[in-house]
Amino acid sequence: SLERTVCGEYKKQACVSLDELEQLFINGKSSDIEKYILPVEPLFAHLPKVVLSEFYTKLCLNGCEIYLDKARIDKNIFQNTLECRLYTFDNRFIGIASLGEFDDGQALKVKHRFID
Repeated sequence: SLERTVCGEYKKQACVSLDELEQLFINGKSSDIEKYILPVEPLFAHLPKVVLSEFYTKLCLNGCEIYLDKARIDKNIFQNTLECRLYTFDNRFIGIASLGEFDDGQALKVKHRFID
């Protein structure tokens, strides 16, 4: 059989089962559950980081594509990948964006959004 003991920075020793989490909740220790909930952001640390200005953050969160030239995003960060980690102007993780060709040129479009 095969058992995964490590995935990136996540190690089996730090994991808990759903049954264990349920028991914490049943026993009124729901605040203890939070220490087991890890952020998703580290899973994408291998992707280049793009921080948007306040104006482009607003456009992005409204579903618009973000044109590299207009937003002054360096095209060179996409030499090895067509995806990036996208952040708001105040450095909050938005999610993963994909680079694509649109009517007005190359632009980023959110592929997986993790922010409300």
